[in-house]
Amino acid sequence: MDVFKPAEPILTRLIEAGYEAYIVGGSVRDYLLGRPINDIDIATSARPEDVSALFSQVIPVGIEHGTVIVRHDHTSFEVTTLREETTYSDRRHPDKVNFVTDVTKDLARRDFTMNAIALTQMDALIDPFGGQVDINHKRIRAVGNPAARFNEDPLRMLRAIRFSSQLGFAIEQKTKTALTESLALIDHVSIERIHVELDKFFQGVYLHEALMLEETEQLLLRLPFFKEFTTVMDDLKRVKRAFHSLIDALVYIGFRHQNTALKSVYEAYRLSNVQKREANMLYTSLTCYQSQQPLPLIAYHLTPQLYHRFTDLADRLFDETLSLEDLTKIHQQLPIHSKQDIALSGNDVMQLFPERKRGRWIGHILDQLEEKIITGELPNQREQLKEWVIWSYPIEKKSFNY
Repeated sequence: MDVFKPAEPILTRLIEAGYEAYIVGGSVRDYLLGRPINDIDIATSARPEDVSALFSQVIPVGIEHGTVIVRHDHTSFEVTTLREETTYSDRRHPDKVNFVTDVTKDLARRDFTMNAIALTQMDALIDPFGGQVDINHKRIRAVGNPAARFNEDPLRMLRAIRFSSQLGFAIEQKTKTALTESLALIDHVSIERIHVELDKFFQGVYLHEALMLEETEQLLLRLPFFKEFTTVMDDLKRVKRAFHSLIDALVYIGFRHQNTALKSVYEAYRLSNVQKREANMLYTSLTCYQSQQPLPLIAYHLTPQLYHRFTDLADRLFDETLSLEDLTKIHQQLPIHSKQDIALSGNDVMQLFPERKRGRWIGHILDQLEEKIITGELPNQREQLKEWVIWSYPIEKKSFNY
């Protein structure tokens, strides 16, 4: 199969060395669904030290659990020894890993049947838990005892609704029952892992359908922010299409509920400084748009990389069509793109008022020039800008003593 061709040299080397080797996990599921394949994971009977001996570029990322990264032809492959696992005291990592040679035992430890399918080098599918049937019926079903699977790693509950959002699958009844009975376990999951799953959830093509599920609402209401503002679920159920990210979903909710302290939300989900800056820029730009500030000002202050996200949120919140093309065109026609482009500098302003000491008043004047140039009230021409400053701030004027 051409889609798995990049992994062929890894499989061949392992098999020629006398080991079993299979392609496993999400790549097999996505292949069966006709979806794009990203990372290709390999399971093998070879121990980590055996894998390290066979390949020249190996990174021991999780060697205690049997996992190494093999680099080949500028591509990384996660290669994991076939294993079975014992209890999960920390509800994430197994207390003990036993290496095995039976691929069925390895597949039995996985979360859902659609992820418990292996593919051999000869393109044969090993599917001991009926994953293909569940895929054909668009069904998310836990492998074995669903309560045990969720107890091992409660994040699997979020993964269930995330797959529902991404694939449009329904959660099988026994799995759903176990999920709703295990909701409290989500409190044991780190917010960083929750953030990753929620990000994928809100990007799902079938987000609207997933948000309408009772189990989705029950689970979300156990999470930070959602549990403090339970009314947001009513707004989310009106959402008809995927968000760009969790950040955009939070900005949308925050804007709909203006009493929401977004700063505390950002802290709760441990957003990076870059993510916080993006969220604040989007929120501020939406506020400016709502108050009907000139579009050139919005296009100027908002980084172009966020234009598509801003126009999407504006469409959701205001039921007005502001196209990405229109905003991009406005940006291209801006007379300046930063303060450095203003034809009058801070030193120039100082020379107009030699009797004054340097201070914040210079920045205030430049801010005004910036806005008037962007909105077309002033041309970005040095002499005309100087005339405006002199006329607006005569020497005897005391109003800018700061």
